[in-house]
Amino acid sequence: MLPSTRRSQFAVVDASGKLLGMLDVTSLRGIIFDETVRRVTPVDTVMDSDVVHIPAAATLLEAMETFQQSGAWVLPVVDESDHFLGTLSKSTIFDRYRTELIVQTADHQE
Repeated sequence: MLPSTRRSQFAVVDASGKLLGMLDVTSLRGIIFDETVRRVTPVDTVMDSDVVHIPAAATLLEAMETFQQSGAWVLPVVDESDHFLGTLSKSTIFDRYRTELIVQTADHQE
């Protein structure tokens, strides 16, 4: 899976889907490329279990404030029971915002 993805952040969830933490592949390079270390390293020893998250009911303004306060570029989104729903990135928000600006600008020029 890792060789075929461009993502670097992965959620760690329990059997019910509750978010336990996040793995940042960029900080695990020494482990990932050493097969012996990789085989004996438990996930819970390398994941960030104190991860900031975005509630599913949050507005985009609240999400951006969470990004600003945390300094993160990717954050997990969870429901009211802390079940992992997906990730949200600042890049995605900025890209959608730029697209919307282009559309609105084009509409006003016609």
